[in-house]
Amino acid sequence: MLTPSYNNEPLAEGLDAATVANLYAIFLLIALNIFCFYRSVNGFFLADDFSHIDYLHQVFAGHPELLLQNFYSNWLQAQGTKFFRPFISITMAWDYLFWRNNPLGFHLTNLCLQIASTTLLFLITRRLFPVSKRASFWLALAAAALFAVNPLHPEVVSWIIARVDSVASTFLLASFYLHQRSLTGTHKRAFSISSFACFAIALMSKETAITLPPALFVWHFIFPEQCAFLSRQETEKAKAPAELERFTLVARLKHAVKETWIYWSVLVFYIVYRTIALGTVIGGYGGAIGQGLSKSFWQRWLDPGSIERVFYPFNDEVFHNSSRLRRFLRWTYQSMGVVFLASSAFALYRNRLGLYWKTILFAAMWFVIAMLPAYQVWNLSSNLQGSRFIYMGSLPLSLLLALLMVPIWIGSEAREGERTNWQPAVKALTALSCLVVCVYTVLLAGIAKKNDSAWYHASRGVRALYREIKTELKNLPGSKPIILMNLPFRYQGAHMLYNGFTFGALLRPPFMDADETKRVQLFEPIEFGDSDLINTSRLRALVTAQHLPVYRWDEHQNQLLPVLLSFDSNQVALAAKQINVSDKQILLSPAVDFSAAGLDYLDISLKVGDGPKPDSIKLSWAGSSRMFAPDNFLWSKLTGSKSELHARIYVSEHKKWLASQHISRLALTMSPDGNYHIETLTVSGGKLIELPTLTAAAPADIKSNGMVLDELGLAHPNRSIGYLKYDATNVPNADHVVFQISKADCWFEQTSDSFRSTDRAEQQTALNRTEKALKGDKVVFDSSTLKVPGFYEIRVCAEDKYNKLVGSYSDPLNFYISEADIHASK
Repeated sequence: MLTPSYNNEPLAEGLDAATVANLYAIFLLIALNIFCFYRSVNGFFLADDFSHIDYLHQVFAGHPELLLQNFYSNWLQAQGTKFFRPFISITMAWDYLFWRNNPLGFHLTNLCLQIASTTLLFLITRRLFPVSKRASFWLALAAAALFAVNPLHPEVVSWIIARVDSVASTFLLASFYLHQRSLTGTHKRAFSISSFACFAIALMSKETAITLPPALFVWHFIFPEQCAFLSRQETEKAKAPAELERFTLVARLKHAVKETWIYWSVLVFYIVYRTIALGTVIGGYGGAIGQGLSKSFWQRWLDPGSIERVFYPFNDEVFHNSSRLRRFLRWTYQSMGVVFLASSAFALYRNRLGLYWKTILFAAMWFVIAMLPAYQVWNLSSNLQGSRFIYMGSLPLSLLLALLMVPIWIGSEAREGERTNWQPAVKALTALSCLVVCVYTVLLAGIAKKNDSAWYHASRGVRALYREIKTELKNLPGSKPIILMNLPFRYQGAHMLYNGFTFGALLRPPFMDADETKRVQLFEPIEFGDSDLINTSRLRALVTAQHLPVYRWDEHQNQLLPVLLSFDSNQVALAAKQINVSDKQILLSPAVDFSAAGLDYLDISLKVGDGPKPDSIKLSWAGSSRMFAPDNFLWSKLTGSKSELHARIYVSEHKKWLASQHISRLALTMSPDGNYHIETLTVSGGKLIELPTLTAAAPADIKSNGMVLDELGLAHPNRSIGYLKYDATNVPNADHVVFQISKADCWFEQTSDSFRSTDRAEQQTALNRTEKALKGDKVVFDSSTLKVPGFYEIRVCAEDKYNKLVGSYSDPLNFYISEADIHASK
């Protein structure tokens, strides 16, 4: 059996000891990755994966130009984003070539990319600092192990298209490693050229690769002596790094510029080329998403919760009680602090404190550089959604944490005249360091494996939905459509299906034998939004006029269930009795029995006695099962003055309310928690009468252009947006109506989380137009007035003679205008 050692004496098998030690380390790192993420290999496609598979199906069905188009235009020619990532599509196309719609091969590639990044971090760290071979080995192993088991990595490893981060990281690290190899040994030119090529591929994978030149510059500036040592190993083997000449500040700058100028040149060329291809320097997300990210910039970056979750990476929806593991992690960090202080003391004693702090400075600066490109999107929620944004940053972070635990002076020979009576203390510190590294790695590995379970279950859910839909469509007579009220959006932070577009790929080849998209009517956000909101007007029309069967997806049972909807009008008027449970005050209604679809709103009025007043109220309900499901609740603000408080909750626009079918009991709780003196409380509800209606013209009414909704509830009106039918005659005090069209890729409900809002949402509005008549059926808008291609919403409201809004807005209609439509209408 081969035994690793730290000299370069050749072994009998022909491998030197350092190579064997590296191989053992790499095998261990592979094992750690497999332990944490092996279940992801059996995963399914999720969210944006379907859009990419659909795109690749078109590529391999006779349109290879689509793949080439990514090299000189927006990635996938997607609406609402500006990214230049053509190499990612190459990796996806390679997997699709061999695996088609089998996710196994795609997931194997993702796992291999994670292993490759881990291995390259190990190899880079071995050459990174001017320390002994033994110290560099254990430091590299610790850093790579921490990266391998990082609990923030499941999103990148288990979500296929999130490989954008692992592909970029792999080729960035490969470029870094090849650059190190170009400094020593033979074939320097070949290594340099290969390094530049890997950097170019990394840039074509994700924008975060722009961090390589500044990271290399900092490395060369801080450790020019290490570069010189690597370069001189052939001729000056006996000379240690610390014994090389000292570099002045100017010499450091010249050295860093000399070694990295070609990388900066490649970066400048990339920026210019990308700007020409995308038509913008920055790029990223546009529309409503971009607006939301801009507004929340400081909140996201200064959120202490996001920072805490980097070091306590628990998915709160997976770890319902993580207090014990948190304590273990806290003790580990405290032990890490002890090791760091002791290491600093010994480094000072051995005159190596400057080197120790320089290594830490480099790792910290690399981490800052790696995180800068994520300025627009950084966010780490309690369920770790968005953890992919720190993937590249976790490379230097793992190195930094390893530096705090591994004394980098271990293995150094004692200098002449140096006291050696501290050796027992040094051995004790080394043993403590190894223990802390091992405990920390094991803790993180366990957390990572459990965090990854959310992605495994999300994959199972989407695969089950695919099979259920395929079976249901096959069993239905003829080509009869169905209504699917809801899609599984997310499971414990793991993405499932974003919207109807991603689900639509499941209904087309290669997943289906024929295109079945017309057979499933969906009610999902067009791109992003509140997945629980539903356009009740469109739902009512499909159920009552076309008599289509309605289904909902039960995420707990992974089963498709029928939903019986009755839109017959209901009236509710009841009082509630008070029940105290612990410190919560619950107001429980008597038993009721009415159709969920027959009620549009609930009005809640309560009179509160002296003392504190609640500011919001939570409505919960029991459905057909007569149980209060954990997800069956809605919140509303309480308005009013003094003791009279009111709230109106529009229940019929929520899928979870309609999915209950029949309501058997209501419950109310107030926030903040407390026992309020409630004198009276009444709940009443019924059908909305002050709601304007807005519908697309039927094909029979159209002569040239029109708004015909597809299975997603989306129209493609081309040059003219119309004809639109509207009716506001039932709105009291209405004098005229106002049409509103949103900005491109923005949604009115984004500001209020409701279709029934009375908020004018001016920030989301591109066009207002007044119509004097309260009823009409031939309203038309010119597409050229919108100026920007994209997805839009249009809605109508009634105003009185003083131009004040009365009633509420209609349900919106969604439509898409292309750039060709805008130019053709001019």
